[in-house]
Amino acid sequence: MVFQQFGRCALVKMIGRGGMADVWIGKVHGAGGFEKIVAVKILSPDQVDKEEYQRALKDEACVQAHLKHPNIVDVYDHNFEAENPYLVMEYVEGGELREVLRMLRREKRILPLPLAAFVVSEIAKALSFAHDRRNPKSGEPFHIVHRDVSPSNILLSIHGDVKLSDFGIAKSSLQSSVTQVGQIKGKFRYMSPEQAEGNPLDRRSDVFSLGLVFYECLFGAPAYEGPSDVSVLQMARTGEVTLPQETDPRLKKIFMSLLAQKAEGRYADLREFTKELTDFVRSIGETADRESLSQYLRGLDLARFRDAATARSQAETWDPETTSNIKILDQTGRIVTLADNVTSPRRRLRWLLVGGLGIVLAASAFFVFKTPVSSQPPVVPTTAPRIPPAQPAVVSPAPEVKKIRVSFNADPYAAVSIPGQFSNIETPASKSLPPGEYTVSFRHDASGRTATARLKGSNGGSYVCVANMAVSDPAGSPSASCRGR
Repeated sequence: MVFQQFGRCALVKMIGRGGMADVWIGKVHGAGGFEKIVAVKILSPDQVDKEEYQRALKDEACVQAHLKHPNIVDVYDHNFEAENPYLVMEYVEGGELREVLRMLRREKRILPLPLAAFVVSEIAKALSFAHDRRNPKSGEPFHIVHRDVSPSNILLSIHGDVKLSDFGIAKSSLQSSVTQVGQIKGKFRYMSPEQAEGNPLDRRSDVFSLGLVFYECLFGAPAYEGPSDVSVLQMARTGEVTLPQETDPRLKKIFMSLLAQKAEGRYADLREFTKELTDFVRSIGETADRESLSQYLRGLDLARFRDAATARSQAETWDPETTSNIKILDQTGRIVTLADNVTSPRRRLRWLLVGGLGIVLAASAFFVFKTPVSSQPPVVPTTAPRIPPAQPAVVSPAPEVKKIRVSFNADPYAAVSIPGQFSNIETPASKSLPPGEYTVSFRHDASGRTATARLKGSNGGSYVCVANMAVSDPAGSPSASCRGR
């Protein structure tokens, strides 16, 4: 039960769920005391048999394997032939830019200009590297276009790192399949006009998407907002973005080169954008770096960042000799538990000692209590046998009531409620509840779509409730379900 390269990998805690895959924090445990905290992306059980998701996971690994850059999430290992295909990736101790922007918007705040500039500059470096990447053998360009540059795919670590993730729908010469003309992939709110129309794309589409992310960071709301995904898609097709009147003219010029409606009017090279933005920020006497971003994120006190630190701590303290219920990946990618397959030498020795002691005690009892068989007939007592007094009935204590733990996820994100427990909590979220039966309700505010599921929680159980709000398909129906982990 080992990975070819890293040794045993335990899945310590689920830290995310999307429409395609679950993400766990794990720990690679190898020979000689080698340990490494990782993230493991596994196709969801209900998506394992879908060829399009298997292909997307494979494409993601193939692209990111060629992108070793400090601002791109690294991929260490993969197994596409497994029963549950998976990627072993770099663990980023933090959360998504999306979660930071949501919190700031609720509090009617914006990301300070220097920090916003630092974040998008770091992602610009990642994109520039990906766009320029060539096949090391042939020298031919890979023609990589991310196609999903959005706040949910920009990870911020509590240490101030900025990472671009999820190349699952990236366009490149490494793809196992080709997207048909007219087929739209990505998030409508962050699409370039040509992407929203389903037209052929090049690197300048990512430039436009990065401009939309920068817009949201600076002005506190997305450039495209509408009552439904259909209306947002229509806005994306026009590509019309209006900047606030008070925007500095020099910053307006930068945005014009990011968000030009025609691709030829945009930055051809994001290095030029990074230089112009850096020069502008310095000209107003501002600056930002990893340390200042780290301090800012710690000051927000986001639950997601606290959970990330807790998850890392749990993974770091995992001990295979004392743990019997941690899930683990075997060589086929099947999720099993350590109790199924792992017995440490120390545990085996303990059981051998206990077993040997039991044999000795049993043998002693045999010789002590065994007596010779008498040749005399048995003596029949003349008095009635003594009946022992009745013993009081032993009443078993009532079982301890343990709360259940439930994770809630929706695609796209939605507000989740359980009557009598809580209401309108944004996903992803986790809650501890008394055991029992509940009706879980999901609502996507922008479209008004709702979905419900029934949760039956047994004492101390762990569950996940997932909703597909189907907002990108007007003819589709939202659905939700709950299951045990």
